[in-house]
Amino acid sequence: MKHSSKINAGRLLAVTLLMTIAMAASGQGINWRLFGNNNASLNSFLGTTNAQPLVIKTNSSERIRITPDGKILIRNYVYVADSMRVVGPFMIGNRSMTLLDDVPDGFLNLSDHFRSDQGCFSFFRGDATAYNSNVRVGIGIHNPLQKLHLHDATAANVAMLFTNAAAVNGLAIGIRDNGNGEIRMQDYFPLLFFTNNQQRMVITKDEGYVGMKDEGIV
Repeated sequence: MKHSSKINAGRLLAVTLLMTIAMAASGQGINWRLFGNNNASLNSFLGTTNAQPLVIKTNSSERIRITPDGKILIRNYVYVADSMRVVGPFMIGNRSMTLLDDVPDGFLNLSDHFRSDQGCFSFFRGDATAYNSNVRVGIGIHNPLQKLHLHDATAANVAMLFTNAAAVNGLAIGIRDNGNGEIRMQDYFPLLFFTNNQQRMVITKDEGYVGMKDEGIV
């Protein structure tokens, strides 16, 4: 009798556990498993059905939170809305952003770029209409000193280049390797100087003569 009662007690415990699991599955849906589910369908999902966030943790610490209104927070610092596509490393550190193609030699892939479908980029602090005296853009330097600061310690010449359909080589403004400033018209066009929207001086495209107020050659 004792042996029989032990078997019945064991069976009763097993049946009770199975019923508990079945009730939980019936009330909360089928559990996601560590090694995957083989009965997932197009209607299956991982998430919440009430106005509560979905939280993902590692090492008992929150890493990702998806809020009820669809915001994706990564450690409460990164906000992603609507769409985001990252191919290769996209690194955002303290006060910096790096665009880097993951190639073996470590050099930037020249096909990588920032693109705006609206044709413009805006840099400002807070409200765009506010006074933004500290907004600066640096190219080749992490602490720009002016609104636009270009720097290249390895280049012989550093310049901004302006081109269009007529002037394909363009107008270059920059500095030479010896530190001299330079304004260079690189196509067969004169160089004009204006003040108050009126031409004051011209440097001719042939001999390089300098004309003042279009009156004679100086």
